[in-house]
Order: sequence, then C-alpha cells, then structure tokens
Amino acid sequence: MISARDIGIIFIACIFLSGLQGCLPQFSKKGALIRVERDDEMLRNCRLMGTVKGASRTGWSASQKTEKALNELRSRAALLGANTVFIVSRDSMFKETVITGKAYDCPLSIPE
Repeated sequence: MISARDIGIIFIACIFLSGLQGCLPQFSKKGALIRVERDDEMLRNCRLMGTVKGASRTGWSASQKTEKALNELRSRAALLGANTVFIVSRDSMFKETVITGKAYDCPLSIPE
C-alpha cells in the first residue's frame, strides 16, 4: 500500500519535473531544420533574408542560455523563409545571452 509520504514525494517529483520543462531549449519544427553556418564562403550562392536575434534569460548555466538563444534565432530565421543562419555576434552577460545572425535562403546541395 502506498503511504501518504510516498504520495507526497511523487507529487513533489512531478511538480519539479514539469517545472524543468520550461528550462529545456525549445524551437519550432521549421527552426529545427535551420542549418547554422560558420563559414561565410558557404553563403556565396545564398540570398539574404534578413537579420535575426535570439535571446535567453533563463537557464541553469551559460551553455543552456546559449542553446535557448540559438534555438530562438533558428526559429526566427525559419519565419523569414530561411534555411541557414550565419552567426554575427554572441554576447553573454550575467543575466542574458543574445545571439545575432543573418538569415539566408541557400540552395540545397546534394552530396556527390
């Protein structure tokens, strides 16, 4: 038989785990398809769609804030119709991480 103490522990664990969901980096389905390019030579046949920015104030660590900001950047690039984003700047402060990039629509390359 489950005691009241066990029910309390399960209840607290469920609340804790559901709270962690807000800490996980999330992005749109189309944002998941956005390629992050670090070599500007790969962008020579691409069409610039606009400038995008992603920011995050939440996360347990700097890497979580960076990942969440990057996911927001990718989602915003997808909204512009881009398939690639080139990171222009990355600023990490104590409270916030901000990543700025340029969104591009690049031709799909087929491996030979």
